Amino acid sequence: MGQRYNIHFKDYKNTAYDVKVYIEGYVGQVTELLGARSAFVVEGNDENFVYESIRSSTATLTLLGSDLLLDLFSINNQYAPVKLFKGDKLMWTGYIVPEQFTQPYKPTPDNISIDCISAIGTLENIRYKQQNEDAFIKVVDLLRYILKSANGGYEKVYIPHVYASSDSDYTENKFLFDDLVLAEENFISEDNYLNEVLEYLCRFFAWSLYDYEGSLYFVDPDWNGEYHVYNEDLTEYDTVYPNEVLLQNIGFAGSDHTIDIEKGYNKATVKAINNAPESMIDEEPYDSLADLLGKHLVDGKITDVDSEWRRYILKTYKPVVWEPKIYDAVGGEVEINADNDPNTGNLKNFGSSIAKISECDGHIEDGVFVPNVSEYSWDNAVVCRINSLRSYEDKSWGLNNPLLLIKGGSLLYVYGAICLSFSLGIYNTTYEYQLENREFEEGKYAPVFQLRIGNWYWNGTSWTMDSSSTFRVEVSNTVGYWRSVINTKTVDDPYTGANGYLIKLPDSGLYGDFELKLLGKGFSAPWNDFYISRIGLKDLQVKYYKKDDENFEGENGDRVYENVVNEEYMTELDEQEFGISTYNNDGASFSKPLLNGFYVTDNIYYAGETGLVRLEESYIRRIINRYQVTKIKLTQVLKNSDSIHPFTVLYDNSMVSKKFMLLSGVWDYEQNTLTLSMIENGDKVS
Repeated sequence: MGQRYNIHFKDYKNTAYDVKVYIEGYVGQVTELLGARSAFVVEGNDENFVYESIRSSTATLTLLGSDLLLDLFSINNQYAPVKLFKGDKLMWTGYIVPEQFTQPYKPTPDNISIDCISAIGTLENIRYKQQNEDAFIKVVDLLRYILKSANGGYEKVYIPHVYASSDSDYTENKFLFDDLVLAEENFISEDNYLNEVLEYLCRFFAWSLYDYEGSLYFVDPDWNGEYHVYNEDLTEYDTVYPNEVLLQNIGFAGSDHTIDIEKGYNKATVKAINNAPESMIDEEPYDSLADLLGKHLVDGKITDVDSEWRRYILKTYKPVVWEPKIYDAVGGEVEINADNDPNTGNLKNFGSSIAKISECDGHIEDGVFVPNVSEYSWDNAVVCRINSLRSYEDKSWGLNNPLLLIKGGSLLYVYGAICLSFSLGIYNTTYEYQLENREFEEGKYAPVFQLRIGNWYWNGTSWTMDSSSTFRVEVSNTVGYWRSVINTKTVDDPYTGANGYLIKLPDSGLYGDFELKLLGKGFSAPWNDFYISRIGLKDLQVKYYKKDDENFEGENGDRVYENVVNEEYMTELDEQEFGISTYNNDGASFSKPLLNGFYVTDNIYYAGETGLVRLEESYIRRIINRYQVTKIKLTQVLKNSDSIHPFTVLYDNSMVSKKFMLLSGVWDYEQNTLTLSMIENGDKVS
């Protein structure tokens, strides 16, 4: 990134400023441009709500000249960085807004007005991308990722020292963000942009982020205590405290002062979004499968009577999500394609296929099979070839190899159960594609699976860290072509609707990614006069069921918290949505942060209330305590001052009993003026 232009100007106090404009990939001389009156003006977000999550800023660079400067504009939001310096101190950092500037169209020199956006503001154009293989991320690493993506080169990052996992950790200055973990799927599943993720984070902690004079300030409006000042990498910090400033000591630079009375609120509502997984597993999109690998059709007699025949149709597809495995005759894994498919392609191969199957009865007329249906119905299935055609002895493929791999999201699976269900069909080696409907010995044939969540494995009775653990899923031995999984749920198990093989989760939960493997075990024993050539698993489903005594509140599983003071006269604040929220018996969820391997509940220490809190409830208390009475908003035109910061406690001699906090402002660096917007700020939450 090379510097392309420089704009030098001085304010009325003869303080020198430089605006440096860079261009991606530029190498060459720096060109000096002439700044017009009010050459660089910064305007912040003037939202009156003190808990506004992000207060980014914009800037206007005004030049005097006739050149169009077309090399400054691109569709890339971070193509041309702009930085304002006062001496060596960074005062503002951002980028030129793509393809946007204004200039009179005439040959004589005139003002060119170029719009800029702060570095943190460009996050609205950057989608969240998964950072870690296990799809979990510490909050401190999330913040580093966001700051790196903004690419602003901020000098400092101010974070209030208000939260910890306990009062003792708070006393020892332990950084909560080092221990707090989030599921990345919470952002990936919603296609979030980085500004949305940052908003989630700020609202969760009731902070407001200020992009201010070359630094970032996470401000807790209810806290006048210790702040930690980090470098942009968040690796080192110093301790500072909010300062106090009397406005009259700064001096006024104009007379355009205003006072407003902002309304109060007596009802606050927080909707805690519960981003629960739609499914335990990443589903294979059977309805949209388009890449057909092969098709096989066979008609077979049910009895010796020509009027009793049955047709079997098998269509195999290239998978989109699931991972079926194919092996050659010596056990080597091969690529999934039409030639290698073990069910419709190379019959010397073993393994599984994603398939759609159809069956119907019929009869023979003039040597032709006539179906007894007007159209075929199709079922979703996984069909696995486990033995060689007509000769079990020819098979050399290892039964321990996985036939199918299914993955699920990374989160804390807690306070519920997993239910595995399917219908099993068995194909014999004598009639390669025909299903058997004879009765077999109960428990003799059962698919074998391996289930892993994080580092934990299910062994059929309990969770263990033994990676060799597997379990059998038995099916009914009732006569029929398809045999359903035996329901292991009892009448006392509190998982309404579950029907299948039930796997109970420990109440403490299991933390990690989800992986289910179908193995080749369980079908090597002969069945009467033949061996099993294939098995089919129809309508394979893996579902999560939360305990019946844990109920959601609100729409779509979202939980609603609210507080009302004086119901007779209602003034309601707009509903506040928490994209990150605490766990309140909500079941498995991506949107719940983890602390020491458990969901965060009401166990975060907040120094502003000197105790453990549930952050949604604390947020509501803050709003009600602050807004149950009207507040004064002041706007004053001051001389620009380095003594004012987003956490500064401001006073005015005309209102000696009032404290104010900065909301925003307009900084005209060449005119040395600051139009400061302030709002009355009360005491800490009690």
